[in-house]
Amino acid sequence: MPAEPDSEVAVDEFEQQRQISKQLAAPALEGYEIVAFVGEGTYGDVWQARDLKSGTLVAIKRLRKQPDQKARSEVRLLANLDEARGIVSLKNIHLDSEPYCYVMEYIGGGTLAERLAERGKLPFAEAWRIFRELAESLAYVHKHGAVHCDIKPQNILLDSRGMPRLTDFGQARGQGPRGSSLGTRFYMPPEQARLGSPDPRWDVYALGAILYQMLTGTKPRYSSGLSAELRGRTQSASEMRDELEKYAEYLEKCSQPLAHRGVEGVTSEVANLIARCLSVNVQERPKDASDVNRLIKWCQWKRRRRPLLILGGIAPALALLAAGLIVIIGGLMALQNFGRRWITQVLTDNQIVAQTIATEFEARFNDRLTVMRQEASDPQWRDLIDEPQDSQTNEQLIEKLMHLYDTHGDLRVRRWTLRNYRIGQGVSYGRMPSGQEEVDRDGAARKTPGLSERSPLLTRPHRRSSNEPKNVLWVLSIASAIPPEIEKAPIGELFAEVDYRDFNEVFERLHDNAFFQRDVIVANEQAELIYHPRLAKSVKGENDALVRSIDLKKPENQFFADAFAPGGPPLPTAGGMMQLIHRDPWYRAEDTTEYFVSRTVANLVNGQKVGVFVLHDKEIALEGFVDAKRGALALGLGLLAVGCVMLVGNLWILRRTLREESSTENG
Repeated sequence: MPAEPDSEVAVDEFEQQRQISKQLAAPALEGYEIVAFVGEGTYGDVWQARDLKSGTLVAIKRLRKQPDQKARSEVRLLANLDEARGIVSLKNIHLDSEPYCYVMEYIGGGTLAERLAERGKLPFAEAWRIFRELAESLAYVHKHGAVHCDIKPQNILLDSRGMPRLTDFGQARGQGPRGSSLGTRFYMPPEQARLGSPDPRWDVYALGAILYQMLTGTKPRYSSGLSAELRGRTQSASEMRDELEKYAEYLEKCSQPLAHRGVEGVTSEVANLIARCLSVNVQERPKDASDVNRLIKWCQWKRRRRPLLILGGIAPALALLAAGLIVIIGGLMALQNFGRRWITQVLTDNQIVAQTIATEFEARFNDRLTVMRQEASDPQWRDLIDEPQDSQTNEQLIEKLMHLYDTHGDLRVRRWTLRNYRIGQGVSYGRMPSGQEEVDRDGAARKTPGLSERSPLLTRPHRRSSNEPKNVLWVLSIASAIPPEIEKAPIGELFAEVDYRDFNEVFERLHDNAFFQRDVIVANEQAELIYHPRLAKSVKGENDALVRSIDLKKPENQFFADAFAPGGPPLPTAGGMMQLIHRDPWYRAEDTTEYFVSRTVANLVNGQKVGVFVLHDKEIALEGFVDAKRGALALGLGLLAVGCVMLVGNLWILRRTLREESSTENG
């Protein structure tokens, strides 16, 4: 018995050496870092890697040999399938030099084969969903002139939500006489085994086989004896053709699979669809995945219609009688509370919108504020400002600004600007209104500090200054003194500018959405507007826009001042709903509309607070309630009337039936 532990140790050491050798053989592809070995197949091996640019995980499939021209054309064909939802996208192709490989999207949820191995078979609802998703994805493939040729559970990945994704298009071909392609036994039809021209109905057969296996736990027409007989490696092309012909003849002699017809949830329509897909006669199969989708819709329509047929004769009378009773007993009570619930829902929706916008605001600007503080602390700025402003210094300054623009492109900052207090000049680099990335200068920059004690700081909207009138436009800036420490005297300012029109886009989409029907106002702690629909319209129209502010100390503005209270604004109580009706204080003279107002605050990492206010026109908000009240009353009265008619009619029919039965018995 002591030999067993030694044997286990030897196996472990062998496996470790095997894994080490695989890691040493990992493909070296520029721009990607190999993470782990995933698996290997007939045509190559698959590795998990990380895209060094984006940081996302990808899968790299390395081919064992250089693909020929025919394979290259097929790969180009597959590259057009990236838009399909259910297909693992092809991110990169590297076929001109070693390593020959594809870079694909990485899906970490395992394969359908692994799920079937774990669970045996799947409930009908889950299997039907996976089948429908696969059919939709495959319809896209067929529409673009391709045939997968090797659909099987091992080539179906499942994402974190359990949604299927088609992968491994190594056997895929274009439709028509472009060369045969083998699939996998018991998933490919007989004509594919005979090396015919690629046909979408090959994939249709495989789809039916997969649904059959998910429902029953076995492959259709599976024979363990035939599988064992064909398992040996063939030595010549003629031997391979003989074995394929034997497989095709076996399928044609087998009876139609029937095990799926007894599965719970499988209707006759679904069973017939599976039977058509698995027909060995290619003419009886759906012509492609789009045809399968059409049959799927037919099955779903029939399934939805069946309960209606069952309930059609009995349910109407019972349902209408119950509805009449509900209207009589509960209608008045429901209407009394409906108005309060409606207003509560309006305010809840407003609060959700406000919180969502505040969260988005924090996400957009906290990263920028953090980066700004880090960059403003760079001691190189002091050297560039203190040195004589000659051509060499200017060149170094521009290179520094260009570096910031290129390094922090993910922050969606349009321009980086340095203001030098010592000489009263500003230099910018970034994308100008013309669309070009270039240098801009401001010879009239101030020579005194312009920031408050808080640094870095999100400024209010303002017009940037420039020597070039064409480069003067409205911006929203993240500004920091240089150096950013409060105890040190500033010698300049660093700005990261966001075009105000870019900032307004998300709010304008909400404001223009007819379903949204709300206005959004964003203001800082000084009650200066950061966003307002009227301000955005003025800036967009190239008007002389004015950034308005209000006095938060005035009693009529107390509700808006409370948004900046320590700990956040107080939540409304159920009894104080109508106290949340206010006018727009920034445009009180121009806008007399009364609004339901919800408020929240965005807390920035520099300590700034930004108030977010969502305004919902009171008349528009209550319009739905008034319509619903009228509709409910009309519906209730209608149901009551119809219920009474149905009750009287059914009583009359019942009475007549009883009389007829009585007459029959007496007779």
